[in-house]
Amino acid sequence: MIELTAKLEDLIALPDEECATALNARARYWDEVDQVQPLSYGERGLIAVTFERRRLWEYIDGCHSFDSWMSHRPDASRSTMYAAWRAAKELENDVPDLSGIPRDTVETLRGISSSVRREPEVIEAAKTKTPAEFVEHIQENHPNQHIERRKPLKFNFSESQSKVIEQGIKFATDNLGARSREEAMEMAMAEAMEQWPFDVAAERRMAEILETIQ
Repeated sequence: MIELTAKLEDLIALPDEECATALNARARYWDEVDQVQPLSYGERGLIAVTFERRRLWEYIDGCHSFDSWMSHRPDASRSTMYAAWRAAKELENDVPDLSGIPRDTVETLRGISSSVRREPEVIEAAKTKTPAEFVEHIQENHPNQHIERRKPLKFNFSESQSKVIEQGIKFATDNLGARSREEAMEMAMAEAMEQWPFDVAAERRMAEILETIQ
């Protein structure tokens, strides 16, 4: 049975084998509800960090490494887990408890300086305000941070398109330093906008050459 009412800190305090079972169950639960429960992001990051540091994956059947445990979930959930893990590691010295903080707010916290995000009023705002309200709070109270509002974009990809996009996001986060899915997409489009004009110009030049020799 998944104990959802227990505090995460109490589960983390359990002996390793019990902790592995309890946290693995919690992570699986968030896999199922993540689409409708964005508050899971911070907690999933803390779960992943705990699994990595205490090698709790050794107590999970079928897992032979941390990456193996992280990969025992759908591609999108795996990508989310890794993003949450990176965020938790980056923020742990300033905002050690990310539970209940929405994903967009977590990503905003990553974009502000360490000295600002560790301030009690900033942490309280992150936990109590919506992502949009939190951005406004930072803009009004810490304008030197130059935080931008987020603008949602909606797409309706086919399964094959989604697979290619998820592979690209994974590559960017694993190899190119992208800190979020949004940053990975931005990097991909920035790269495309640098390369595409050259490709178009080359095609036009080739067409002109072919015309002259026909």
